[in-house]
Amino acid sequence: MSDERSNATVARNIEEGPSSSSEMSEQEMLAELRERYLRMVSSLGGKRVNVDMHEKTQVSGKFVAMKADGSHFAVDSLQTPIGVIQHAILRIGDTLCIYANLEDITDSRFSEQTKTKHEGVTLTYNHTAR
Repeated sequence: MSDERSNATVARNIEEGPSSSSEMSEQEMLAELRERYLRMVSSLGGKRVNVDMHEKTQVSGKFVAMKADGSHFAVDSLQTPIGVIQHAILRIGDTLCIYANLEDITDSRFSEQTKTKHEGVTLTYNHTAR
């Protein structure tokens, strides 16, 4: 229940887009947040990502996919401190942050205005343990 409240708080702070009207119900705001999250994850497919993990480990590679429940994600050509792993599955619980450059994202579902506004910005997905 506290997750829903925190998501609702985040949703209330969204100031972009025509659907951020103050008349939106909490359920509509949560649905919009979920849709934005899914678009972000799907747009990462095939893109280069940098990942910060516990124990100050940093790895990078090509993002392939994320498990539907968000618990794991697949990365190809994973560059680690001890070498390159051709195909790897990483646990989101071991991940602190996933970084990707927005200039590399060419998903048609993102408007030109959004792309221009965020040109040169790094997209960051922070995972916090619950």
